[in-house]
This record gives sequence, structure tokens and C-alpha cells, in this order.
Amino acid sequence: MLKDKRGMTPGHLAAELGFQKALEYFIQLPQREFGRTRGGASLLHVISLWFGGLLVHNFVVTKKALVNVVDKQRRTPLHYACMANNLSAAEHLLRLGAMVNLRDENGRTPLHEAIRGNATDTALLLL
Repeated sequence: MLKDKRGMTPGHLAAELGFQKALEYFIQLPQREFGRTRGGASLLHVISLWFGGLLVHNFVVTKKALVNVVDKQRRTPLHYACMANNLSAAEHLLRLGAMVNLRDENGRTPLHEAIRGNATDTALLLL
């Protein structure tokens, strides 16, 4: 798998830089796993930061991605969506079975992250 110094694959990079068409192309490829960054983030983590719920939903369904996958700090894609105040991604992750009470290595849940980021609507969604 092709990775840069940060462990980013072309799929991770397309997600991070907002290249939706490239990301949609990668999602259509037959491979199921896209690797992890050096911090342990899956492609779903990165998509949950930057893209709306429809792309999150399509990725999970198409790739049978685990919605509660954790990075090296035990953060889930829902943690990432809440840190970025990405309400749409958070809504779709919850519909897909994301667990709202999972804690990261600092004991923080997605609700903690939403409140820390002053993401009122996202915090209310989690209550």
C-alpha cells in the first residue's frame, strides 16, 4: 500500500484535501481496507472529519467499514466528526450504529469533544 511519511494513503490524502471525486473513485475500487495513518486513523476517521453524512454512509455500506473502529488514541470516527462539528457525519454514524459512550485514552466521549469544540447542535444530537 502506497503511504507517505504520515502513513497517509492516496485515499486518506484525497479525503483530507477535500477531493470528493477522487475519494469516490477510491471507494469504488474493489479493495476493502485503505490502511491507517501513523496515528492509526482509518479512512473512515478522515472522511468523518471533512465530508457530509452521505459520503460517510456510502463508504460504510460499500466497504462494510466498522463504524466503531479506533485510532491509536482510541478515538472513533464519531469522535472525529464531533471534533470537527460535522453534524451530518455524526448523524449518519449514529444511524449506522456508532456507539456514543466510547471513551478515548483521555476518557473523553464524542459528547466531550462536541462540547470542547463548542459544537452545540452536534452535542444536542448526542444527548
